[in-house]
Amino acid sequence: MRLFLLLILLIFKTLFCFGQNIDSLTSKESNLIWIQKLDGTDSKESKLELIKEKIRIDSIVSKADISEKISINVNEGENVNDLIEKATKCKILFFLKQKKVLHMLDLNRYPNYSFLLKHLTIETIESIEILTGNNAISDYGTFAQCGVIILNSNRKLKRVLRKIK
Repeated sequence: MRLFLLLILLIFKTLFCFGQNIDSLTSKESNLIWIQKLDGTDSKESKLELIKEKIRIDSIVSKADISEKISINVNEGENVNDLIEKATKCKILFFLKQKKVLHMLDLNRYPNYSFLLKHLTIETIESIEILTGNNAISDYGTFAQCGVIILNSNRKLKRVLRKIK
C-alpha cells in the first residue's frame, strides 16, 4: 500500500510540477510573496485552495534540496542583509492542528497525508493561522523562516486522520 502511495505521489510530482524550478520554490523571497498573496485572499475557500496547491507543488522539494549554506557576491554599495535574504532557501511549513496535536503536511516526509488534502474544506477547517518572521521562528525553529501555516480543524477530520495512522 505504501509503495502504491509513493508511486502515485511520484507520478503526481512529475505531472503536476513539471517545469517548476527548485530555486523558485525554495526562495525565501518568493515564499514570502506567496504568504502575502494568501493573507490578502478574502475567502477561506480560496485560501484553502491556494494552500492545497502550494503543499502539492512543494512536495517536489525535499529537505536535501535546501542547503544550509549560501554563497553570495557582494558588490560595493549593496546591502549584505538584502542579499542574504534573497539567497536564503526554505519551505513554508504547513500544519494541521487538531486540539493540541499538530500534523505536519509535508508530502515528502509523510506521503500518507496526500489523500487528506481533498478533505481540507471550509466544513473541516475552522480557521487558518499565518505566522511569519520572528513569530514563526520562535515557535517552530529556524526551519520556519519562510513562515508557518496552521490549519485548525474541527472534529470532522478526526475519522479521516484515524484512517491514515
